[in-house]
Amino acid sequence: MFGQGQTYHTKTAVSGTIYFNETSRPILVVARANIYGTGQKMIIRVNEFNVTQQDSQGSNTLFRSSQMVIVPAGGYYNVTLSGGASDLYIVELR
Repeated sequence: MFGQGQTYHTKTAVSGTIYFNETSRPILVVARANIYGTGQKMIIRVNEFNVTQQDSQGSNTLFRSSQMVIVPAGGYYNVTLSGGASDLYIVELR
C-alpha cells in the first residue's frame, strides 16, 4: 500500500537538478516555492514529462505554489523555477 512503511524526508533543493527515486516503490514529491510577478513559474518534470506547472497570477501578486507528483520506482524528477520564482522546498514520502 502506498505510504505504508514510508516516511517524509526534506530535501535541500536546487532548481533544475535531477533527483532519482532509487527505492523499489513509488514516492510522493511535494514542492513549494514563492512565485511573485509576471512570468514566474514552477514546473515539475517526471521522467522528462511536464507533469505540473504553476504560473504567476500577474504582477505584484505573491503566493506560495505547492505541487505534488508521484515518481515511479527507478524514475527521476526535477523542479524548475523561472522568472525569479524563489525559495524552493521539497519533501519526499519514501
